[in-house]
Amino acid sequence: MADDQQANVLSSAFPAPPPFYKHFTQDNLTRLKEVRQTAAAVVASRDSTDVASTEEAPAPADLPTELRYLVPPQPPTTGMYRSFGDRYNVSQQPQA
Repeated sequence: MADDQQANVLSSAFPAPPPFYKHFTQDNLTRLKEVRQTAAAVVASRDSTDVASTEEAPAPADLPTELRYLVPPQPPTTGMYRSFGDRYNVSQQPQA
């Protein structure tokens, strides 16, 4: 009986953070901003009629590994998802 009680003891109230949380530093955020500005400058130099944004994001595969985690993925545009047991198309707008 005592063994069963010790097996059910929590070792932690919350799970450990994912290992990539260490990449979210001010230095990496600054480096990402510089990479985006450089990419925007390259795009602007190719096409002088189009003004590039300083927030132009390069493809995640083109970034150094420690900066890839700082760029959120694009939301899905096709497919299905399940919420509270019901299935919905991603392209459908929720009804209010």
